[in-house]
Amino acid sequence: MINELSIEDYLRGLGEVPSSWPLEAIKAQIVAARCYALTHLGSTALYDVDDTTRYQVYRGVDAETASQNAAVDQTSGQVLLSGGHVIIAFFSASDGGHTANVSDVFGGSLASYPYLRGVLDPYDVVAPRHTWYTGVYSYATLERIYFSAADVATYGHLRGLDLRDRDASSRLNTVGLVGTRGMKRIGVVTFMHGFNRSSLTGRDVLWNEMFGTTPASHWPYW
Repeated sequence: MINELSIEDYLRGLGEVPSSWPLEAIKAQIVAARCYALTHLGSTALYDVDDTTRYQVYRGVDAETASQNAAVDQTSGQVLLSGGHVIIAFFSASDGGHTANVSDVFGGSLASYPYLRGVLDPYDVVAPRHTWYTGVYSYATLERIYFSAADVATYGHLRGLDLRDRDASSRLNTVGLVGTRGMKRIGVVTFMHGFNRSSLTGRDVLWNEMFGTTPASHWPYW
C-alpha cells in the first residue's frame, strides 16, 4: 500500500524526535526533515520514501502531537539552501563529537556538496550513546576471531592493533591487525562484523559510534 499525502502532512506524522523536546529543537528537525523529503522525491519508480530508518521514520496520523504540528505550522515551507538548491539534510541521533565528510560516508564530493563537510559537535557530549565501552580482551581471544590458521602462518600471532588509518573526522578507515611476522589490514565494517558474529557478542557489541572521535577506553589497544 502506498500512502499519498502532502509534504507538510507527511512531516506531521514523522517519529524522528520525541514530542517532549523544546519546540525550537523540533522545528529545526522539521526543517531538516522537509529538506530530506524534498530531495528524495522520485527515489524509486513506485514511491518517494518508505516509513523506516532507511529514509525517515513515518508513523502516520495516529502519531501526530500538538508540539510537532506546531513545529510544522511555524516552519511551513522553510528549507535550507546551498547554491540555490535544497540541501540533502542528513541527520543522526549521535555523531560521537564530529560529523564526517560526505566523501567518507556516501562517496560524494565536497565540491558538489560543500555543506556536507565534517565539523566538531561539542553538543553531542550530552547524548546517551556519545561514548561506548566494551570489556577487555586478550590478543589471543581477538586472534581467534580475526586470524585463520592461514593468517597465523602468514602474519604470526596477533600482538597489537594499528589504528592510525583515520579520516578527517578521526574515524577509523581500516584496522591493522599486527602479527609477530606482519600486519593484516581489514575494513572497519569487516572488523565490527567479525566481533559481532563471534561468541563474544553476548557480552558486548561494537557499533559504528565505537569508531568516532571519543574512544572506548576499556579496549586495550586505544
